[in-house]
Amino acid sequence: MSDITPQSLGLGLSISHAQEQFSKAFVLAVAALAGCSAAEPEPDVDDID
Repeated sequence: MSDITPQSLGLGLSISHAQEQFSKAFVLAVAALAGCSAAEPEPDVDDID
């Protein structure tokens, strides 16, 4: 049996990007089960301080 990879599924993600997305989904799922919410802060790219 061949390994299932993001590339074999046609997702176009590198392994590290797929791992990052899985990690985010895992944290959101755990937070939801605990009755909490989770958010990822948006980076400040405006360079205006």
